[in-house]
Amino acid sequence: MSNTNVNKQDNGFKPKQLNLASFDLDKSSMIEASAGTGKTFTISNLVVRLLIEGIKKGNSSEPLDIENILIVTFTNAAASDLRARVLQKIHECRISFDQIKNGGKTIEELEDPFKDVAIHCFEKYSHNIIDGISIDNIKNVASVFSRLLTRAERNIDRASISTIHSFCNKALNQIYSFEAGRAFNVNLTQDISLEQKEAKLAVWRSLFYNDNGFDRDLLLNLLGFTDPEGDTLKNAVKAIEKVRLIDPNECYYGFSVKSYYEEGVKKLHKTPDERLKYLLDTAKDLYSDFENDFFSKLESLKEYKDQIISFADGNTVPGSLYELSPGGSFHSNPFNKGLPCKNFLNLLVSTLNNDSADTINYITSFNSIDKIVVLSEIGSDEHFFKVKKSGEFKDSQKVRDFEEIVKDLISASFEVITEIELIKLELTTLVAIKVILKTDELCERDNVISNDEVLRQLAVALNNNKDKSRGDVLSSLLRKRYPVAMIDEFQDTDPVQFAIFSKLYLNQDAIDESSHCYLIGDPKQSIYAFRGTDINSYNKAKELILENKGNVYTLNTNFRSCQKIIEGVNEIFEEYEDPKNQKSAEDSSANKENIESQNSADSLPEKKDHTAYQYVEHPFDYYKNSEEEHLDSKIQFERVNCSDKPNSVRFYFKDDSSKEIPICNYIREVSFADSQEKPKANDYYGEIAKFVSLDVKRCLLEGKIFENGEERDVKPSDITILVNDAKENSFIQDALKKQSIQSVYFSDRESVLNSEKNDKITASEEATNIIYLMEAMCDNTNSPKVNRLLGSSLLRLSSEKFLDSIKSDKLDSEITLLRACRDSWEKYGFITAFSQYIYQHDLLCTILETDGGERALSNYFQIAEIVQSVNSKVVGSNAQLLWFKELVLNNKGELSEDITKKHLESEQSLVKVMTIHKSKGLEFPIVFTPYESGFMALKSKDSAVYYDPDSKKVSYALDRDNKIKGKSVKDLVEVAALQEQERLLYVALTRAKLANFITLASCVSLERKPYQSPLKKLISLVSKDDSADSKEKPSKRTTKKSKDKEVGIDTTKDAVVDDPPKTQLKAVENPDLFKKLETVELDECVELQDSISQEGEVSSLDKGSVDNSFTVTSYSAITSGAHNDMFASSVDEKETSVEDGDSDDSKDKDLINFNFAKGSTAGSFLHKIMEIVLAKDDVDKTDKDSLYNFVNSQLKYDFYHLVSKPSDDEDAKNEKIVALSSWLYDILNANLLPKAKDGDQVKLSNLKALDCARELDYFLPCKDFKVRVLNGICHDFYESEVKAFEMLSVPELPDLKKSNFKGYMNGSLDLVAKFDTETGPMFYMIDYKSNYLGNSFSQYTQQKILKSIFESRYDVQILFYSLALYRFLKTTLPNFSYEKDFGGVMYLYLRGMNSFDARSSGQFYVKPSEALIERLDRLFKGINDRTSNNSDAGEE
Repeated sequence: MSNTNVNKQDNGFKPKQLNLASFDLDKSSMIEASAGTGKTFTISNLVVRLLIEGIKKGNSSEPLDIENILIVTFTNAAASDLRARVLQKIHECRISFDQIKNGGKTIEELEDPFKDVAIHCFEKYSHNIIDGISIDNIKNVASVFSRLLTRAERNIDRASISTIHSFCNKALNQIYSFEAGRAFNVNLTQDISLEQKEAKLAVWRSLFYNDNGFDRDLLLNLLGFTDPEGDTLKNAVKAIEKVRLIDPNECYYGFSVKSYYEEGVKKLHKTPDERLKYLLDTAKDLYSDFENDFFSKLESLKEYKDQIISFADGNTVPGSLYELSPGGSFHSNPFNKGLPCKNFLNLLVSTLNNDSADTINYITSFNSIDKIVVLSEIGSDEHFFKVKKSGEFKDSQKVRDFEEIVKDLISASFEVITEIELIKLELTTLVAIKVILKTDELCERDNVISNDEVLRQLAVALNNNKDKSRGDVLSSLLRKRYPVAMIDEFQDTDPVQFAIFSKLYLNQDAIDESSHCYLIGDPKQSIYAFRGTDINSYNKAKELILENKGNVYTLNTNFRSCQKIIEGVNEIFEEYEDPKNQKSAEDSSANKENIESQNSADSLPEKKDHTAYQYVEHPFDYYKNSEEEHLDSKIQFERVNCSDKPNSVRFYFKDDSSKEIPICNYIREVSFADSQEKPKANDYYGEIAKFVSLDVKRCLLEGKIFENGEERDVKPSDITILVNDAKENSFIQDALKKQSIQSVYFSDRESVLNSEKNDKITASEEATNIIYLMEAMCDNTNSPKVNRLLGSSLLRLSSEKFLDSIKSDKLDSEITLLRACRDSWEKYGFITAFSQYIYQHDLLCTILETDGGERALSNYFQIAEIVQSVNSKVVGSNAQLLWFKELVLNNKGELSEDITKKHLESEQSLVKVMTIHKSKGLEFPIVFTPYESGFMALKSKDSAVYYDPDSKKVSYALDRDNKIKGKSVKDLVEVAALQEQERLLYVALTRAKLANFITLASCVSLERKPYQSPLKKLISLVSKDDSADSKEKPSKRTTKKSKDKEVGIDTTKDAVVDDPPKTQLKAVENPDLFKKLETVELDECVELQDSISQEGEVSSLDKGSVDNSFTVTSYSAITSGAHNDMFASSVDEKETSVEDGDSDDSKDKDLINFNFAKGSTAGSFLHKIMEIVLAKDDVDKTDKDSLYNFVNSQLKYDFYHLVSKPSDDEDAKNEKIVALSSWLYDILNANLLPKAKDGDQVKLSNLKALDCARELDYFLPCKDFKVRVLNGICHDFYESEVKAFEMLSVPELPDLKKSNFKGYMNGSLDLVAKFDTETGPMFYMIDYKSNYLGNSFSQYTQQKILKSIFESRYDVQILFYSLALYRFLKTTLPNFSYEKDFGGVMYLYLRGMNSFDARSSGQFYVKPSEALIERLDRLFKGINDRTSNNSDAGEE
């Protein structure tokens, strides 16, 4: 942060407007992307260019592999979304190049902006302009591009798209751990609380229990705390961690600590322990020096000890020393400076009366007096007691003698306190540093590393000052692996992350190795200082890019918001130069050549001159007075353009005159009784919330949204209200509730386990009740715990029912239930026990009937799932209770935010209240911004962490009054916080797509004053006596008229006093952009439309708002009701008894194969046996004894006694096990149709566990699934299969009668096996069928199974399974070939299989043609398949 008030961006420098085709891939660049301008779209397109064009290596360019492009962002959710978007773009571009290659599309038919990108790539590859490239050459080049993108598409799982923490951990502890000097495979963890606790206790022991030469009593007194796990040390560690440096020897023991004791006077000691001992000795000397003077003064004052103060009616009053002359009197509050003076005199008297008084206790007590500093303001001619005008002291000389000594004592006390206080702060800082360093040791011992530490460790490894060559080697290796890096959301970077990427990419070594980084972000949206982000690191990176002759681009077209919102944000934040500075600015010609080189034809348009309006010269700087220097944020706002697309969606009120281009920016002015005085907090929040709720109600009653060519009512889900914290939310939600409007709160800090109240995080009600339930289950004979559960809000008992429930008989029943629930918990996990408990108490209905019951019930089950998730790791109910209590009450655990954040899907239809931090990156149709004019002081203003413009480091100040370039640390912290508030305002105002509602308070005494921020554009500071129609005054100028009034605008000068006398704020109405809302009386009889959920009413949705064709379906659902007897054979698998078997009199009919139970339960059991046996390599599948033992061990899965009845004796049971194991032997050793490598037939017994995947799930997206097209594919498949058999008659295959749909198809493959065949390794999909076709092996031929397949419509299953395996192999096998790798599909009818035939019966083998599978693939992708037969013609 530079302390200058100069023109922004290096004297007129402007970034280039980014063009995807002309973006220079061979230079490191900064991309500044304003809100809604398509940042992710840009990243994915640049990835495509890198994949097919690459970067220069010497004189030529080399395409990059997807795994060599590093893409980093800051959250797991963002990384996941980015990966999906990149894959989607690669896929779309690959399809386009395929179409060009096949002649189905020309380059001219491609859509912008990809068309320009494609032309650029073709021209660069062919070294010719596009018009000079032949068609054949274009097709050849397109084929090359397609292959490059296909490779990337297949390898997307190897793409390095991750969070910054994942990348650093991979680089530091996995890939290059040797080069980094680190242990291999260190565990990255979110929780090092155990190591931190151990470190605090170890440091505390070393200070107070070891023989270290410290004066322990003095140290304890100076530290001021006795609990090493308390908040004092915890907060100190948290603050000091933010200023840790890369070099452990730099500054203050590796930390940027400023204004420490005697800084710049004496050399810092070598170690923290030496420094600590020196400070203790210094403090002892200070106390000793003060002691002689202190006792000397006490001795002089002892004669006054009983005369200073006295007591009357319980009040402290002046003593006899201050007896007044006749006629004199004291003020009603006689103490000069009030309470501090009273408390000091009490301390003085107490000290004088204490024969064992000592300096340390005196100084400690003196310093603890609130606002003691005001005593130093008592002048030499003032007294400690205030006397009325005519009053004189009876013995004035004695009073003067006394007060002279006391004032000297006060002065001396302040001198020693000033130094002692600095020493005390430094001692706490040293203890915090020792804790941090000890934590590092313990983490290294335990082989773990925290998220924050992994970043710092990589930065240390790269910037190794002890061994620079090692750091350079590591940097070079990482650049070779990742020659290009894209860092998303770079405005959220911090000094450590900057140190990493500047070392890797922003230096001459990187340029020499042709390695580049593209930093993508928006400094106007840097709003996470509380997480340690630093806007100054962003600015440093930008400076380095320019120094290295890189480029700075901007994205300046907003695709999110409608035209008027974009223009409104431009108007609020645009930089207007102070008119008095215009002339000097015009004369300036500095850096003209640099400006001209950057401001090329594609640069941003010049901003307009608009000095007639109120100006805020630099909106993101926040300065109170234009006459004083202010802190430069180095953020330049450039006007953003609207996209060329027409406003197809827009919002307006039903009575608005302009509906084609409506006013989208609405201003609500809220007045208070006395705008000069700061209103009470509750009045301020409550009054604004009331007006917001009324405006929301008006939107729901009278608001309209025009979309898809139709007008519809505004729905609650269209509206989002942005707040700063939970306190503001509570007022908003209460006001909405009074209007019968339901809402839901979203917060960064809100989780299902915790709730936020008054800026404190506490256990949520549901988590607390779960703890009560768990404790009662674990200790069910403990009556207080059981009673606490019964009285909790989980059961919601009335007082009468509660008293009844604790009666002995009822309590016994409850204890019995709790005991049973605990048994279930031990056996099956907590969620079973929880479900059992709420079922027995009928809590589902009880909870749902209460206000917010659906939310509460969802929270309860989510918490139960969290506990269930650790069932295998944390064994036992007591252990899980302790784990959960630590997680909830002490916030100790490794659960990610994704697991603990509330499941709010059911509340998406409600009005949303959301913190501005949470809203970043999101967009909403209608947005309310109620509290941005500000009320309370900034939360961070008392922080001692600040950016030091001298050292250019984030630093920690022990003395907040220390001056840096004329500004105190206190000022630097406050202004930095205020600047972030302006960025929060920008984020809030750029979330809306259709309308912004902005609230302005009329009072001028707010802490964060709107007339010192960009909101100044919307207000006028006017006299309270002025009226709208008053005569024009010299200092006023009027804007163009609105329909019914003129609005005065103050254009005098930018300086505004903090509290102007007799003034108030008035909203400015600009008819073109901003409309002032007038309060309207809403008809209370009018019901809110059906989309608002009222108590006892059912919500309804607009027609077409739900896509009924979207579904998650399966093969079974598609073929439901399609079973047939087309071959006149009843082969459908039914639940029949053994006695209903076939009447065939063959010799085989007594085998277990044909007598085993039929139906789905038998099928499930056989599937389970097959799944397990093929997973066990320790079972000899060619040995019947081994299989007997296996079968015997698996009877636990025979839930329905299919093998052996409970009444069977041991012999009967043994006989049945032998029979089943023999059948299993036949299945496993049956000769299957494919030939093995050795010339024999392949067998299941050949498979090892690693040769196959069992129960492989698939989830196939269906973009636009046409059932008619599927029928055509099935008909073609049927015809190709029946041709292989010479049938006398071929019946027609019936069509499936299902509706078209979109969504997902799921299912599970019984077995995917890899066999070594005569042509090489091939993959087969194998499905088991327990269908009964007859009681002899002759009933299970290929032909008869074929009939069963088409009658049961397993043909559809075959096709779906084939596609699933086809896609799986295509994405996992390099150079996949359908002919060489895809073996086919085998359906094994288990009852018909044997081990004695050369080719066993009971099997059906088919390999659908690749063309057929590709047609099916296109059907799932929703691609129009014009090659289908006439059965699906016209469907697309």
